Amino acid sequence: MKRKEFDWSLPKAITDRLSDASYGNQRVVAEEGHMLIILHKVPSPDHLHREKMVFWREPGGTLFCNGMGEGTQPMKSLLLEYEDKYRLLEKMGDDAQEAKEYFKVIRELTPVCRAVGNLAQALQSARTHAKADHFFLEIRDQSSDIHRNFELLLSEVKMTLDYKIAEHAEAGTEVSQKALDAQHKLNLLAALSFPLITVSTLFGMNLASGLENVSPALFWAVFGCGLAIGVVLRGWVSSPPGPKKN
Repeated sequence: MKRKEFDWSLPKAITDRLSDASYGNQRVVAEEGHMLIILHKVPSPDHLHREKMVFWREPGGTLFCNGMGEGTQPMKSLLLEYEDKYRLLEKMGDDAQEAKEYFKVIRELTPVCRAVGNLAQALQSARTHAKADHFFLEIRDQSSDIHRNFELLLSEVKMTLDYKIAEHAEAGTEVSQKALDAQHKLNLLAALSFPLITVSTLFGMNLASGLENVSPALFWAVFGCGLAIGVVLRGWVSSPPGPKKN
């Protein structure tokens, strides 16, 4: 793909620093009083295409954009697009609940944050080359504020995601610990009951005890006692462990 050329009277010292294929990264090319400012628009969601905006400031101080006329308003509009993108991503971060939603915000935030950072650096360079131009002072400060906001938002979303992951990991650890405690108690019960069950199986329980002809109420009384013991044991197994001694 050939670099798009504009009907500008650029000095050869500038054109020699440009590739034939593209204008390249966001930067400033300044030679012989002329200044070429190459900026990128807000990255698209696929992150593969970078739409460029090329500004030319001629020695008299007039700013042009993409071969057209006055360029100050397009540059201001470009920063407004980044501000709109910030508000959109900020809302997405506020509405996010699940890890995949936070990841989606981070995935979209990262290239935009990098792009606006490079944009701020380019405008800082433009300010350095045009110290007497108050417009570049204002636009530089505005871009720095936007970049800082994006960095803070990216950091906040990442910290929130890390907190969510840690919170879920902690909850999973707590559940696992409860399961281990319950398993330990069941092992204790098994250690007590298995010998009795083994002896009962070997010798049987048909020995004469004198209780063969008593009232059936005794059976239900034994049944009720066993049921009550089972309820107590169930509560014991599922109860949280006591404080550990150091």
